[in-house]
Amino acid sequence: MFSSTIQVSVFVFVTALIGFLTYLSCRGQNRNSQSQNRELFLAGGGLAWYFIAGSITLTNLSTCLLYTSPSPRDS
Repeated sequence: MFSSTIQVSVFVFVTALIGFLTYLSCRGQNRNSQSQNRELFLAGGGLAWYFIAGSITLTNLSTCLLYTSPSPRDS
């Protein structure tokens, strides 16, 4: 039980730290919609097409593996 409490505490701390650092990083940025969409979806135009295609492919592959993996009961 004690180990579970530590794991939950570490998870909450790391999540809160990431959220806080993201807030500090984003709080002063300009919010016009055209550049904001480009930043969000295309990383400001700084990524080549093969990085974006690879990211989409690996995301789909990861999801397929998650849902098609055999459960311990199947063996």
